[in-house]
Amino acid sequence: MTITLKITRKKVLIALLAVAVVAAALTTCQMLLRSDAVAAFMQKGPRGGSEEERQSFIASLGYKVDPEPIEVVEIRLPKNFDDVYTAYDEMQREQGFNLGKYAGKQAKRYTYVVHNYPDYPGGVRLNLVVQGNRIIAGDVCSLEKDGFMHGFAPPSGPLPPLGAATAGEVGPQCSCCPDCKYHPSRSGARPDPLPSSTP
Repeated sequence: MTITLKITRKKVLIALLAVAVVAAALTTCQMLLRSDAVAAFMQKGPRGGSEEERQSFIASLGYKVDPEPIEVVEIRLPKNFDDVYTAYDEMQREQGFNLGKYAGKQAKRYTYVVHNYPDYPGGVRLNLVVQGNRIIAGDVCSLEKDGFMHGFAPPSGPLPPLGAATAGEVGPQCSCCPDCKYHPSRSGARPDPLPSSTP
């Protein structure tokens, strides 16, 4: 017994269309799974429990720093964020972190000297906030009184100078003004918004 199939152009086009739809659906699912994996990774935060992990993260951003931090400080994030912490958390959320979910928890702040920041040789610090073995926040800031603070992404061009904000007002690059809690002091110490823990 012989069976013959009549293949028409219409049947071939329908079969090709079905294959294309299945391929597009599989590609879309794969992309969604990857983006979910990336989102889950960023929610946990990149690994930062060891110096090697922190250095790898910093290098992935394109910054050149010393092999060891210049300062390591134990901090306790407040349970309720004031305006300063809220602004800092907003900056963290813009770069994929969520500092708010660590409110009330202990963490460590690692501060590094950045050597390859344009027009600021050695005058810029990179801060990593690590809780457990994950990086949960951080920033890049200059040491000048009217300097800048931004997330991890390197600037695409020169940073504009800060506007003349008065105490409590929000400036264009950082959420503060000279001598406020959010801004680095002239000496380069950054006591807040991530202060040393207090009992």
